[in-house]
Amino acid sequence: MANNPDKDTSSTSVALRLSRTIVPDEPKRERLSEIDLLRAVAICLMAITHGIFHITYPPNWTYPISQAGVYFCYAGFLMAFALAQGVTADSGAANPAKRRKRLLQLAGYALLAYYCVALGAYKDEIFNTASNAAIIRAGGTPLSGSSPLINFLRLISLLTVPKAGDYFLCFVLFLAVIACWPGLPATVQRYPTKAMIVAVGLFGIGIAVSWMFPYTVEMTGRLAPVQGWWLMIIGLNAGSRVFPLFTYAPLLTAGLIAGGSYVKCNNRQDWLDKVTAGALGCIVVTGLLSVAFWPPPYTAAEGPLALSTAVLPGAQPGVIYLIGATAWSLLVSALFARLLTAKPAFRSTAVFRFLQYAGQNSLWIIVWQYVLIVIGTKLLHPEAGTMRTVVFLTAMVLIPPLMVYVVKSSAVLVRPTNGGRNS
Repeated sequence: MANNPDKDTSSTSVALRLSRTIVPDEPKRERLSEIDLLRAVAICLMAITHGIFHITYPPNWTYPISQAGVYFCYAGFLMAFALAQGVTADSGAANPAKRRKRLLQLAGYALLAYYCVALGAYKDEIFNTASNAAIIRAGGTPLSGSSPLINFLRLISLLTVPKAGDYFLCFVLFLAVIACWPGLPATVQRYPTKAMIVAVGLFGIGIAVSWMFPYTVEMTGRLAPVQGWWLMIIGLNAGSRVFPLFTYAPLLTAGLIAGGSYVKCNNRQDWLDKVTAGALGCIVVTGLLSVAFWPPPYTAAEGPLALSTAVLPGAQPGVIYLIGATAWSLLVSALFARLLTAKPAFRSTAVFRFLQYAGQNSLWIIVWQYVLIVIGTKLLHPEAGTMRTVVFLTAMVLIPPLMVYVVKSSAVLVRPTNGGRNS
């Protein structure tokens, strides 16, 4: 029997349509709980650290905890971000437009979170004519005679950036870069050695720029009108995350490489053994170096060792800190992966469910942290005694995730369905 060309063409067309329906637009990657748990540890420690900073007279025992938070929180959060991007490095190969849209959407959420925090920091400056002292306390530019409207316009245009806000703006920059260059994570994984060399070079440029143009709160003159953008690009003061794509490039690159190698390796247990051993070695070496040169200098002009800690006036993160923080972040993630493998029952515990939820909703939890810490200090008066301090810090860890859960649950309940049918 002769073949029917029309029938063959029709069959091919149907097969193509079915393949488009069945095959997903982009390959699905497993969601690794260890990354969510790493992110959750970072934001829980962040809640405790920020809570301690807002206590007028914190107990002495809180000092090492707050310093651990300063050391780990931002680096841990960045590492979780880089690991997640490394795990999904090739997920946008089939549909880069869809991936770009998702990344830009996340960047929009981060920007909205920034405005939530910045509005709280500048509420007095916007709704009242604030003094220069109040503006300085909020981390902004002292502008004599500015009206509330001018302060509001400066805020929404990012010309004035409070210290609490640069955290979110850094992630806006990270997400925007990967959205504009979706193949960057895969390229880094393809050429890991070259990528790390470039990252170290960018780190050096960031350090040099921060030395050349240190920022002070009293910045005036020509730069004052654009100070917010200056802080985002060049430098802030102690504890800043500015110029992040340069000074944190080695940490981000390490996370991208580690995330990709973890999901592609044939023996994950062997991978975890090697990473755990390597991370512990780095932690010991950087710890000994930090002790050997303690106390560190307090200005970058005093020498390169001024860059060895996480927080220094006018300086960017140092080499010793950066290696140590990268190692700690990878170690925490690896330990969680080992725990989940050795104790599968841990996944059914309340602690796991809480940490997983916190890690998956970290952005909005951080916003609620800022809101509730201010309220909590006024209601609980944590400086009155150790017990009140413990209750306050515990509440700052537990209540923000609960608030996010309530808000999201309420949104689901009021969401309309498709004509009464299940969506």
